[in-house]
Amino acid sequence: MTDTTDANKKVLAKIGIEVGKGNKLELDEETLRKADIGTLKMLFTGYNSFADKVSMKARSISAASSKAGVTYTSDGKYNDVVSKLVSKKVNKEV
Repeated sequence: MTDTTDANKKVLAKIGIEVGKGNKLELDEETLRKADIGTLKMLFTGYNSFADKVSMKARSISAASSKAGVTYTSDGKYNDVVSKLVSKKVNKEV
């Protein structure tokens, strides 16, 4: 997400948002209050806006972590739960 933020750095600064320590976004409320509504709409509404890109990236990260969480255990071993459940069911029915 830092790439997306860097690409919008100048426009974000116009509305009072800057990247601080640890890549955390910091807000200057006074600058935000004085910001042009058109700039705010451009950044936070619609397809391919800054907010849309951040949202897509967050969904992608969430999906990847969900998939990884199902595949591996907390100690890094492969989690074969599905095949174990299926084989138990097959063995019971056979």
